[in-house]
Amino acid sequence: MKKLILGLLLSTTFLSGFAQDLAYEVRGKYLRTVTKDVLEHSNLLSDIIAGYPVNWVKEYVSVDVLTEKDGKTEIAKGENQVLNTEQKSILNKADLDSEVHINVHYKSINSGTERKENNEMVVKMTVVPDIQAEFEGGYENLKKYLKDNLIDRIIENTPPEFQKGKVVFKIDPNGKLVDAEILEPSGDTNMDNFLLEVFRNMPNWKPAQNATGEKVKQRFEFSMGIGGC
Repeated sequence: MKKLILGLLLSTTFLSGFAQDLAYEVRGKYLRTVTKDVLEHSNLLSDIIAGYPVNWVKEYVSVDVLTEKDGKTEIAKGENQVLNTEQKSILNKADLDSEVHINVHYKSINSGTERKENNEMVVKMTVVPDIQAEFEGGYENLKKYLKDNLIDRIIENTPPEFQKGKVVFKIDPNGKLVDAEILEPSGDTNMDNFLLEVFRNMPNWKPAQNATGEKVKQRFEFSMGIGGC
């Protein structure tokens, strides 16, 4: 069985940069995102997944839709790309920052043998606000802030084995960075404390908004490491 994992980089949720061999990025948990509004108005898998490869599927075996937040998981099974009532129900209940997994088991035709083969398509998404939070001044200002206050100082003062780590944080409805925590430690306490200090002192962002214009909280992850994250 072949397994395909689809991913998509969205400029509004992804920042990456390189200083020597140190790579870093700020994004949601998954590179692919979906808004509450899209989930609430979707009838087909192709409504949720941009570029859904309908032509790959010769025959559906099963379609599992799964949502997860705070350790609680709901799953609904379907027969094809048409979302059934149960699948729509759990998608409608998915909260901001929750995870949506879509696993499509299907048969396709092998172009060499012309026989049907079992395949699996896995799509993982983070539920995000309709207007996502943005650092004041946009992408370039965020990149400059991280380079000047974090990346350059790490390269100058930190042994390579500790030039890594992951921080999770939220931007609240007022644009203030809150709830910064170490998600994956660097292996050095001083380094971890420095990471938290940089983020806790970060200037305000433009807060996220939902489809009605209400300002809402949004979760992000920052990760860095030698040679990529």
